[in-house]
Amino acid sequence: MSSRTSNELASYPPVSIALCTYNGAVFLAQQLETILSQTYPNISDIVCVDDCSTDETFSILHQFALRDSRVRVFQNSSNLGYIRNFEKAMSLTHESLIALSDQDDHWYPTKIERLVAAIGNNLLVYSDSEYINEQGEKTGKKLSDFRKLGIELNVLNLALFNVVSGHTMMIRRELLTQSMPFHPKIPHDYWLAFQAAKSGSIGFVDEALVGYRQHTANVLGAIGTKNRNKSNVLAQTHERLTIFSDNLQGDHVNHQVLMKRLSSFYVDLSWQKRMRKVGFFWKHQHELLQAKRRNNLRKRFYCIQMYWRTT
Repeated sequence: MSSRTSNELASYPPVSIALCTYNGAVFLAQQLETILSQTYPNISDIVCVDDCSTDETFSILHQFALRDSRVRVFQNSSNLGYIRNFEKAMSLTHESLIALSDQDDHWYPTKIERLVAAIGNNLLVYSDSEYINEQGEKTGKKLSDFRKLGIELNVLNLALFNVVSGHTMMIRRELLTQSMPFHPKIPHDYWLAFQAAKSGSIGFVDEALVGYRQHTANVLGAIGTKNRNKSNVLAQTHERLTIFSDNLQGDHVNHQVLMKRLSSFYVDLSWQKRMRKVGFFWKHQHELLQAKRRNNLRKRFYCIQMYWRTT
C-alpha cells in the first residue's frame, strides 16, 4: 500500500482492479503479489470474484484480503462462467479507471502506471504482453509476434481478429456502462474492444506489461497455440459477426452493411459463396486483414485461401 499523503495521491487518478478466479490456486498468490507490488500509488480497490472454486482459491483470496484492505473478496452462489463473472467483478469496482486481471498471469511493476499515462481521452487502452511458461520463465514470444498491435481499430477490422486482450487492458467506467449487459456469446475483452471502437477510440502501449502464462488449464489459449474444430469456428464466426452487425447503427451503417454481408459467407459453403467470399476479402483486404502480420503479397494470397479457410 502506498505511503503517500492524501494530497500527493490526489494527482494520481484512482484505479480499480477487477480480478476473476476459478480453481486458480496454483498461480493466484503469485499474481496477487505482482498486483500489490505495482509502482502506481493510487490503486484504491482490488475486487476479486470467485466463481465457485473447489480448490484453495477462495482461501488464498481471503488471506490477501486480511493482509490488505484494498482487496475485496466475493464468492458466487452459483457458477456464472468467465464472461458474466468479469461483468460482475467490474460492476463491483468503485473507480472511473478499471484494469482487468486474470488469475494466473504476472504483472510487471509499471503496468498500471504505464496504462494510466497512456489512456488520455481513449475509452480503452491496452498493451503488448509476452508469453511465460508454467514456471514463469519467458518463452521469447509476444502477442505482437502473432498480431499487428497498435493499429487504428474500428468495428470492421475487429470483426475477425481481436487484438485487444483482457489481461492487457484498462477501461473507463463509461465504457463499462455502455457495454452492459455483456453479450453471453462474446468474450468480455472482445465485447469491450468492439464497444470502444464503436463509440470512441482505443489507445496502445507498445511495451509488454504482462507475463501471459501458458499452461494446460488456460480458459482461452494464446493465438496459434490450440487446435480448433473448423465447423465450430465457422458457426462461432457467423454468430459473432451477426451479433456485431446487430449492434451497429447511426454512423456505422456502412460497416453494418459490410459486416452483414461478411457474416453470410460463414453459413453457405457452396462454391459460389466461396468465390464471393474471396472477392469480398480481396476488395476489403486493407481493413479486414490489418491485424495480420503479412506483407501485401501474402495478404493477397490469404484472400485467395479464403475459398477454403474458415477464418
